[in-house]
Amino acid sequence: MKLILYNDHEYNINDVKHALEQRRIDIIVFSKPMSNYEKDPDFEHVMEQLIEKEKPDLFFSIYYYPLFSDVCLRCRLPYAAWVCDSPTLTTYSKTIHNACNYVFLFDRQNYYELKNRGVETVYHLPLSQQEATATAMMHSEPRMKPQAKHPELIKDPQGELRGKNRIHKGAPDTGKSWCI
Repeated sequence: MKLILYNDHEYNINDVKHALEQRRIDIIVFSKPMSNYEKDPDFEHVMEQLIEKEKPDLFFSIYYYPLFSDVCLRCRLPYAAWVCDSPTLTTYSKTIHNACNYVFLFDRQNYYELKNRGVETVYHLPLSQQEATATAMMHSEPRMKPQAKHPELIKDPQGELRGKNRIHKGAPDTGKSWCI
């Protein structure tokens, strides 16, 4: 499979690119700035030329761009967008109904709202991240430090920061309720 990946420097672009590369998908990164999300003739011309030259199976972007949908519709190319923010006003464009679209929304409420309005091109897809990133975060030091202005926070015998109201599952058996 071959796809064009639009890069507008979104926070998760590297994770998406990595996941696609892991699946051995050929990626053409396209990062030309556009002047308007709905109509930009110069940008559209460059995008159409790229599609004609590369002959991809799919155009993919993080966030939904009406302009991409219109160009993909004209070029008879499927357009997939992963919307990782809410609300995203571009999903209320009339182009959301274009048959070339596969718009994945992380916000379940937004998904149901658009589905209930008759939009057949939207799907629900929660946020994700690379397993290596998640694992590193789980094994990192906690960022919270005890502060004098929070006297309800105390350290347990192992030096872990605890609160006073909820029992921590790894608490020492001292007869006291250690909390997070």
